Amino acid sequence: QSDAHKNDFFRTIDTINKAVGVWLEPETSSTTKRLLYIVWDTFLAVYATAFIISEFLIIETIMGELLLLVPHIGMLVNTCVGFFEFAILISNQEKIANMKRVLQSESFDYEECDNSLKIVEDSKTFYNRVTITTCLAYFMVSISGHLSALKDLNVDSRAGLYGVNATCYDFLPYLFVIPFQTSTVRRCKNAFFVMDAGLLIIAGYLGAHDTLLYAFMSCIDAKFKVVSEASTSIRERAEFKMHLDRPYLVLRDEEIPEFEEIMYFEIKRCNDSLTKLLK
Repeated sequence: QSDAHKNDFFRTIDTINKAVGVWLEPETSSTTKRLLYIVWDTFLAVYATAFIISEFLIIETIMGELLLLVPHIGMLVNTCVGFFEFAILISNQEKIANMKRVLQSESFDYEECDNSLKIVEDSKTFYNRVTITTCLAYFMVSISGHLSALKDLNVDSRAGLYGVNATCYDFLPYLFVIPFQTSTVRRCKNAFFVMDAGLLIIAGYLGAHDTLLYAFMSCIDAKFKVVSEASTSIRERAEFKMHLDRPYLVLRDEEIPEFEEIMYFEIKRCNDSLTKLLK
């Protein structure tokens, strides 16, 4: 079981999904563990919902300012898409788990194919790098906005302008209704963290959805390559299983019924694997 977990093609994306709140434990897990993930998923989803609502509520305030309204609508669409993708992932957990099981079933294990394991491992390594890079890039949207706003806020604070010529809303890179008073610089900085949390949750949803899609594409591509190699080496693998010496290789297949039977079995096996990938 430990080796199976170590070789799990989707281990990286599963870890990310657990962290960002789009994971439901299978029924075989303990009740405590399942409940823990349900509570975590629900907490993040409720926070994201409240944040999106606050983004909608601010529209009334900036309705007459196109320079603020247009980019805000673009950001609002992005957050709504992120929550929609969360709904897709969380409502299709069983289907996703079934797809993972099919793609990692033993029917794709062709031990006699020397490159089959390397093909899968290379694909897994590349996909892991893409997954981590993509998620970090999504999270940087929130982090970079926070750092930029914090720099401007500190400049105005030192100049004594905060609360006189500027409010906290003037520094927010992504507008939303702040649920508390921001009369001081400290409270404004707290508002930045409220914004960060909402954006990071949405970024997690977007990253989980996009990287899971890429993970499936990478795994399917690797399995196609494995089946392709297995198909082109059917005869060689049958000869290997029969332990045939070189003089026997020139004989016709029908002269060795057992050899012909192994050939048929391998052809059927490759066809079954291909059928699973094409479904």
